[in-house]
Amino acid sequence: MAKLVPGVNDLGTVNPELAAELVDPSLARTLTRSSGKSVGWFCVGTDDLAHPRREWSATVNNRSNGSGCAACSGQAVIVGWNDLATVEPDLAAELVDLSLAQTLTRSSGKSVSWFCVGANDLPHPRREWSAPVYRRANGKGCAACAGREVIVGWNDLATVEPDLAGALVDPILAQTLTRSSGKKVGWFCDGTNDLPHPRREWSAPVNNRSNGRGCAACAGREVIVGWNDLATVEPGLVSELVDPSLAQTLTRSSHKSVSWFCVGTTDVPHPRREWSALVSSRSAGTGCAACSGNVVLVGWNDLATLEPALTAELVDPSLARKLTRSSNRSVGWFCVGTDDLAHPRREWSATVNNRSNGIGCAACGISGYNPLKPGWLYLMRHDGWDMQQIGITNVVDQRIGRHERSGWQLVDIRQFDDGELCAANERAGLAALRLRGARLGNSNDVSAVRFDGYTEAWPTHTLEITDLNQLLEWVRDDEFNLPVAGDDR
Repeated sequence: MAKLVPGVNDLGTVNPELAAELVDPSLARTLTRSSGKSVGWFCVGTDDLAHPRREWSATVNNRSNGSGCAACSGQAVIVGWNDLATVEPDLAAELVDLSLAQTLTRSSGKSVSWFCVGANDLPHPRREWSAPVYRRANGKGCAACAGREVIVGWNDLATVEPDLAGALVDPILAQTLTRSSGKKVGWFCDGTNDLPHPRREWSAPVNNRSNGRGCAACAGREVIVGWNDLATVEPGLVSELVDPSLAQTLTRSSHKSVSWFCVGTTDVPHPRREWSALVSSRSAGTGCAACSGNVVLVGWNDLATLEPALTAELVDPSLARKLTRSSNRSVGWFCVGTDDLAHPRREWSATVNNRSNGIGCAACGISGYNPLKPGWLYLMRHDGWDMQQIGITNVVDQRIGRHERSGWQLVDIRQFDDGELCAANERAGLAALRLRGARLGNSNDVSAVRFDGYTEAWPTHTLEITDLNQLLEWVRDDEFNLPVAGDDR
């Protein structure tokens, strides 16, 4: 303990507000804040909740560390201020012994007896029960109201759920359980009116049944042979099982993965193959991966078999037996144009399904831009519409002039000797713009007419760029792996 030095570390000096609560003010200069001496104190409560002046005792160090009077903390009773009769009159009225009302606070941990007659909406016969005062003050009601105790004729299962009680294997339980009971008991089930099944016994907690849970067979989780087994409800599907013995052990909603045989369809048969899938997926109509084009069966659905002419254009002919016509894989192709309009042999890339659906090379599909010729990538803005756009062209004067006549202004332009590289940078640039928030194809409500190049235009307020260098830097940052060749304007 620190040595007392009056005027330096005495209580009156270091904590004058606490010293003012001493019953004997003369002690203020004789005690330090860490003193273990028990002395008398006055308390009148707090500014927010004052109480009658009272005297109590505590050690100085406890007071210095924040300990308040027992009345303020609810450990001592001041009648008319913090007694239960004063602060919780409705709760006090439920006491079996009303004399306790002025001897207890709302935070008391003492367990006492209470009367309950239920709620206004759901009254029940008067009953006596016990609980600590603080739990009642915090809203805890009687066990019957909470469904933890049974009052026959009021909250028993036979009274509140007579139909459910009728399904009990042991009917005696109907008056010993509430609808919220977690006890697991036996039940009978005969199915539903629409779909009855042989009577069966099963187990479930009462509260699950009260909340609508039915038997496992009705829910497809258990098998009743001759009623919900796969052999009974999906005989056509059963014929495709690799192991036919499973047919009476599975329901159509089973999530078990099993093996199946497939020989294709009547219209398009294929070699017999074995594959795996969930029973529920098969019941929902999922077919084998070969039938859907996700697996290759050489000689049946491979590209070489179905699209021999297309196969001849593959840069890598070995892929012809590894791909189906619906594949989303992007591969290399050769093109020399058409019989009517031949062009120099060139290599290009496209997904197999796009080629199967008739998409040809970009040179053959020229629409204002020929990737086999030098190209220009340009950036323009339209201040009246608050818009910007990028584009590519082989005929720079005509293209830019056409835009300028519609109010567009040229911001930047770059020439590429390799027209295909120019087109690739435009595609990568559009992806970079979209990634950074540009609303491409949004006309900003400036016109009901879709202007030339609208799919490559965007409102400036969604994203603004200053020149093509900024855009092409984004392309490099996004790792599109495109060389940005060509001369500056």
